[in-house]
Amino acid sequence: MRLQPSRHRVVGGVAPVTDPRRSAPLLKSYLKAKGCDLPFYDYLDSYEEEFQRLVVLAKAEYPSLVRVRLVNGDDGRCGWSVAERDGLTEIVFDGDEPDEALGFVSGQTGCFADDQGVLRTLVRIAIPANLSVQPNEAKYLFSIAPLLREIGHVRDIERGIHFNIAAKTMSPADADVSAHLFALETMANRSLRQPYEIHLHALNHAAAKDDKLAEVARRILHRLPKRRLINWSDFL
Repeated sequence: MRLQPSRHRVVGGVAPVTDPRRSAPLLKSYLKAKGCDLPFYDYLDSYEEEFQRLVVLAKAEYPSLVRVRLVNGDDGRCGWSVAERDGLTEIVFDGDEPDEALGFVSGQTGCFADDQGVLRTLVRIAIPANLSVQPNEAKYLFSIAPLLREIGHVRDIERGIHFNIAAKTMSPADADVSAHLFALETMANRSLRQPYEIHLHALNHAAAKDDKLAEVARRILHRLPKRRLINWSDFL
């Protein structure tokens, strides 16, 4: 199944992802003493470790989720390979069409049934060539929002909110709006400020256009609660 790819654009003003974590324990202790106690500290904590943590949490919460894979951009444009399916039968939904790109890191969710007819889902995150050569922290910074969006689709599929497995039907735009809102809410709750702001910037950029993606982006922004995520550097 091809769901609308989630893609994210690099925005100006995002600090280079270096490795300031040598002094992170001391700095985080200082910040907590100042009242800045966060689940995640941008650039002090690891985006790669957070990505893997989110995968573990998703697998624990959503029993259909078999695996999450990071692939290069070319592989991400392909269908699901025999090796990826591993004996699973793909479930194709009516109305399942690829959407226009939001940025450049893409995500896909595949819906399948095993030989007992049990629902299984696969998630794939495709990294473009120009990002794949960057340090892991940069790659994972831009992969967190697409990952959460696809986990949002897995949640939707399991709960049958905008997907009907029996009828093999779906509501693509509604599913996409729901998945984006899930991703943004999760990033906000986990204090993932930089991924949140990158994703929000991409949505605002898309909403200013005049196409199908723009309408989806406007619906997301209309429903998105107003919030300001804490920047720990404000406490220094």
